[in-house]
Amino acid sequence: MRIDVVTIFPATVQAVLREGVVAHAIERDLIEVQ
Repeated sequence: MRIDVVTIFPATVQAVLREGVVAHAIERDLIEVQ
């Protein structure tokens, strides 16, 4: 169980950070367009 958490948690954090960066970039692009 501990191995699963250690394996899944970093991947989840990385995915969330990546989504946050993408969302921030999209918001920036939308602001520039408007």
